[in-house]
Amino acid sequence: MKSCHLTLLCCLVLMGILLPAVCAVDPLWTQPAPPGNEFSMVAVSADGSTIVAGGDQMTVLTRDGERQWTGWSSTLLDISRDGRYIVSSQAHTVRLFSGSGILLWDQSIGEPVTDVSITP
Repeated sequence: MKSCHLTLLCCLVLMGILLPAVCAVDPLWTQPAPPGNEFSMVAVSADGSTIVAGGDQMTVLTRDGERQWTGWSSTLLDISRDGRYIVSSQAHTVRLFSGSGILLWDQSIGEPVTDVSITP
């Protein structure tokens, strides 16, 4: 009985040592936040074509990690399925951008924004 417990313990120790090494994956690319800024959230379009990182400044990237545009701060954000539209909020303001970074709509609503989303 003791050898069974010892065998189980050895297996668990080996799994604890080897499993993280087996699961480690090198990222395809990384994107640092602009100097002095932090990212607080990320959204990916359903088709995977566009990635938006928001926080002190939004950064919009292609699926290959190529930066498309940077600007505006955002607390919350969402992206359309095809990456053509991005909605963001900062404090009392909601903004709608085109995927290419053109500000389409900017509206203060007088109350703190607690959530944003784009319907399919």
